[in-house]
Amino acid sequence: MGALITFVRAFGDPGLRRRLLLTLGAVALFRIGQLLPLPGVDPTALKAAVATTAGQDQLYGAVDLFTGGGLLRLSVFLFGVLPLFAARFLMELLGLLVPRLAALLREGSAGRTVVARLTRLLTVCLSALLAVAVVFLAADGHVTVLHDTSVLTLVSMAACATAGSALVLRLAELITARGIGDGVQVLFLAQLVAVFPGQLWSVREARGGPGATAVLILVLVLGVAVSAALIATRTAQRPVPVQYAKRMIGRRAFGGTASYIPLRVNPVAVTTLVGVLALPYLPLLAARLWPGADWLRVVAPYVQQSSPWCLAVSFVLVVLWVYVCAMIEFDDEAVADNLKRYGAFVPGIRAGLPTAEYLGYVRARVALSGALSAGLIALTPATVLALFGVADRYAFGGPSILLVAGIGTGIAFDIIREVQSENSREAYAAMLR
Repeated sequence: MGALITFVRAFGDPGLRRRLLLTLGAVALFRIGQLLPLPGVDPTALKAAVATTAGQDQLYGAVDLFTGGGLLRLSVFLFGVLPLFAARFLMELLGLLVPRLAALLREGSAGRTVVARLTRLLTVCLSALLAVAVVFLAADGHVTVLHDTSVLTLVSMAACATAGSALVLRLAELITARGIGDGVQVLFLAQLVAVFPGQLWSVREARGGPGATAVLILVLVLGVAVSAALIATRTAQRPVPVQYAKRMIGRRAFGGTASYIPLRVNPVAVTTLVGVLALPYLPLLAARLWPGADWLRVVAPYVQQSSPWCLAVSFVLVVLWVYVCAMIEFDDEAVADNLKRYGAFVPGIRAGLPTAEYLGYVRARVALSGALSAGLIALTPATVLALFGVADRYAFGGPSILLVAGIGTGIAFDIIREVQSENSREAYAAMLR
């Protein structure tokens, strides 16, 4: 009820209403671009080709989910936010491997500006490469889906798709700067909400019988449970108590106050977790690109959503990724030096190196618990669907539930935070008056 009141207040405040309307307008423009076909595409032939091949494996459903239907329609916003999502994931991975990028991330706003510029450049480069590959695959396909396959037409289609990805990048940045929430997550949620209900309903129709409604109820219950678990891990933290030494300056005493250092349980975003979960499914994509490879036919059965091997590999990847990110995010020695510089200490622990060792010990335990909880949350939807025998009936079922629940929860948190901060500013201004 409190969250509902907060959302109602958001529309009552002029500033927040403007930001919400800007976000909704950007989402509407984004969805229009995903429905508008590229020049030279024959929509009728494309629809017939997709209808005859979409039921062959899980790849088509996963592509439809991650691109919001834009790739299967060969639309202007061909890849949706997939290039932005991939660029962020690659930058986070490079930040773990390249010391220079890690140093830039620790330099504050100036370093983040450089990393953001590199992320934009990487997004456009990935979009151009993917656009060229998709356009030429469409031209060389067994079914003709283009009115014309001349070089000029193919180049114009690739350029239009690349420009569409650049426009999506601009819309995401506009939402982040002047709207509500993170722009990439907002647009990602928009395309998920547009595709996920249709996939779920197609599963219901394909299953039929009295169990079809039970599948829908199961997915809804899983969504609520995953949302609750994500809220718990998003807000959970381990406070390390800190005491500031009391100092006498003249006749006045300063310091002596108590504080704490918050250690987050799970610092990794949901979109990053889904990117890790998608890694075991790469052999499916490779099998579609190289159908004659024998080793891919051997590996393909093990990457089905109901396969215990796939679930085990996904769990290990998520745990390792979250643990490494949590360990790298917090610099024990730097925090211990800052505490010593400002006359603070952890009660019962000597300042300097002992404090750094203690913080490292606590951080490792918190990171391990957060990694295990993230692995359990990420694998719970897929595991439950596999136990009920419906995991392979629609593509990427477990991760898609995690995406919708996680990103929806994150955006709701952002809106509530914006409303609360706006109310606090209004209360402070009224107090000054």
